[in-house]
Amino acid sequence: MTTYVAFLRAINVGGHGVVKMTALRDAFTAAGCKDVRTLIASGNVLFEAPAAGIAALEGRIRTELGELFEATPGLFIRTVRDVARLVAANPFRRYAGKGRLALYVAFMSRKPRQIPRLPLRSVPEVLDVISVKGREAFIVSGRKKNGLYGFPNLFIEKQLDVTATCRNWKTVVKIALTLAVLGCASAPPPVRPPSTLAPAPSTALDDLMRSDLASDRAVAWSTRRLTWDDFQGDPPTDGSEGAVTAYTIYSAWKCRGDAFEFRVVAGFRPRQSWVKAIVLRDSVQRRTVLIHEQTHFDLAEVHARLMRRAFRALDRPCRQSDGELSALAQRLGQTEKAEQRRYDAETKHGLLGDEQARWTLQTRRRLTASN
Repeated sequence: MTTYVAFLRAINVGGHGVVKMTALRDAFTAAGCKDVRTLIASGNVLFEAPAAGIAALEGRIRTELGELFEATPGLFIRTVRDVARLVAANPFRRYAGKGRLALYVAFMSRKPRQIPRLPLRSVPEVLDVISVKGREAFIVSGRKKNGLYGFPNLFIEKQLDVTATCRNWKTVVKIALTLAVLGCASAPPPVRPPSTLAPAPSTALDDLMRSDLASDRAVAWSTRRLTWDDFQGDPPTDGSEGAVTAYTIYSAWKCRGDAFEFRVVAGFRPRQSWVKAIVLRDSVQRRTVLIHEQTHFDLAEVHARLMRRAFRALDRPCRQSDGELSALAQRLGQTEKAEQRRYDAETKHGLLGDEQARWTLQTRRRLTASN
């Protein structure tokens, strides 16, 4: 079985092509797709299918979509590895950090028969097509006089004589990250003969990790301790919790023959982390609650290292199916969440000083042991 992503054109955009995600999943399932999921509510569908029958399956999907919509939306199918390679290549690297720009990827129905000289500019839409690679085009857009960013879809279709659907680069990166977490993770086991290893570590995966962290404004775990200034989210007005630490365990992988590279990073998410004023006003709570929240983040790093170790120990990971790797990643994620819940229960969210001290010390020892 091969894992695919289908990008649909004009779904839930500007009041057009409005559809519930459950109906979209049902349509793909009825066409014969397996393990169907939707990713973000803009017409992105993840599914599994045999590679040998993808052309016929695409026809059946179009038929089912035709019954769901008044007009069949454009359908653009890519493999999971296609999307991962696209993000790892990152043609927008030189635009990182530049404000007042929107970055887009156009997924096209086929390779253009002829590519004009690049960059290809649209003055009315204030955009430039900076690159065309295979069935994807990459666009940088500025703001128009009305304050909106120029949108490239019609321009791409007219200039390159294709049908296409466009996604914001941040959306594509988020989809790639979701795909990596669901089913892409491993590193070469140490017992593998040197001849099977990649000649040098891949910088593409490191770039992907940096892009994922930057997209969420996340901060990778380090020996630097958290401070309350790091908690930038708005706290809720109700609920008994005094603070919340938001984090994500980011991961990505790449296969080269039998050599498998893997990256995993525990990232703290400041904008989703918050603390209530009542905690900050109390000198005792201000100190003890911060210790409790730091240990949550430290536990996330412990489990990121456990994930790295588990995939490194796999025998011939490149020869395992996406489903097998996904199942392992999900089990590891469930183990991490279960321990985080046990930590909160045994410390009563940091209120039991002795239990909190035990967990904090134990977690720090685990980090030291896994260096």
